[in-house]
Amino acid sequence: MSEVQRIQQQNAGKPAHHSKLTILMSAALNIANENYELKQNYQQAVDNISKRSERLLHLLEEIEP
Repeated sequence: MSEVQRIQQQNAGKPAHHSKLTILMSAALNIANENYELKQNYQQAVDNISKRSERLLHLLEEIEP
């Protein structure tokens, strides 16, 4: 479902004084927020993988004869 449709459904039954511009701005802000959250989650995953990789490498170096 597109973000615009989601915003329109959220406002269904409410007075129709919301302009198309208001709906589009709300949708754009929601999309921007989702993008920000995805980037945050991605960065956390990268950091987690990096830390685990460093730890694994350290453990492997300790095992070497």
